[in-house]
Formats: sequence, structure tokens, C-alpha cells
Amino acid sequence: EQRPVSGLVRLTCPYLVKAIDEWEGEGAIDDFNARLAQQEKWTRALSEATLEHRRIRTSLMTESDQEILRDRFGEANAKSFLDAGIAGMSPTKLNDVKCLHAQLADFLLRGDNCIGEAVAKELENRGTPVSGCAECSQQCDINSVETDASWRYSAQKNKQGLRETKVRRKALKSIQKAAQAQSSPVDGSAESTSTD
Repeated sequence: EQRPVSGLVRLTCPYLVKAIDEWEGEGAIDDFNARLAQQEKWTRALSEATLEHRRIRTSLMTESDQEILRDRFGEANAKSFLDAGIAGMSPTKLNDVKCLHAQLADFLLRGDNCIGEAVAKELENRGTPVSGCAECSQQCDINSVETDASWRYSAQKNKQGLRETKVRRKALKSIQKAAQAQSSPVDGSAESTSTD
């Protein structure tokens, strides 16, 4: 079964993903959100990027695709999906940059994203050239022979997030089963009282 993904862009360069993972771990999202709160230009740009992502997403879907989405998820959820911005952001949530990976990916793709541009500049200032380095291409080049000295990156942030999501879902299912068991009679029959 296919699952729709609202994010249109994904940063796939392992070198940049690693640098942003580490930077986000140092609190970069909070820093960027503070800047977003102070710079109306960024808020406008985030709103405009959301509108552009909505336009692109809608243009990529046929009316039949949109009907399938509405049938599967309901009118309100389909609308939320179609209206989403960068990384699936709600069009009304303009106080959160959400994901620096997605902001940079959008900037690299469309060029018209001042938040993504700031991410690129700050990565450069931190010593991470957005164009990559001599070693990082080893992971992306299918002709590169891997050795013990080869540059490799294995994402940690997403693995941890997936583990946490799995634990939360398991706990939620247990709670739902317990609630269902409490609301159902043990023998499956309804009790009745008689006044005979």
C-alpha cells in the first residue's frame, strides 16, 4: 500500500545531512526559530515557500490522485496534506522552521528560500562546504571502492526517532487494548436486570 509523503524535497547528501544532524543536536532549530520570530522577512518567506510547495504538490497530482487521497484520508486530512509546506509544515504554523535539512534542500532546489540560504551560509562558516568535500563523494560514487579509510555516514537521528515512534505506538496500542477490554463484558454478553 502506498503512503503519501507531504514533503517535496529531501536533503540526500550524507555529508550535509551529517553536518546538519550534529548542528541541530547543538540547538540550531531553536536558534533559527528565535531568528524567525525576529525577522518578518523570514516569516513572509516561509509563508511564500509554503504556498509554492502547495502549488507544486497540487500540480503533480491528477484530480484522480486527489480523489483517492480524499477517499482514503477524508476531506479535512486530504486538504491538510495538499496545503502543507516544506517538510509537511502546516500553512498556519509560521513560527517554526521545522527542519534545517528540508530548508536547505528547498534552497538548493528552488533558490528562493532565505532560511535555507542562511543554513547554507552558516554551514560554510562552520567549515562545511555545501558543495561537499573530496572524501564525501566516496559514499555517493558507485565506482568508488570502499575501504576502511572511506568516508561513511550512517544517520543516527532518524534511527532514534524511528525507535521512539515504535515504542510510542506500541504503548498506545497497549492502552487502547486495555481500554477496549475494560469496556467489553468478559463473556461477550450484555448484562440485564429484571424486575420480575
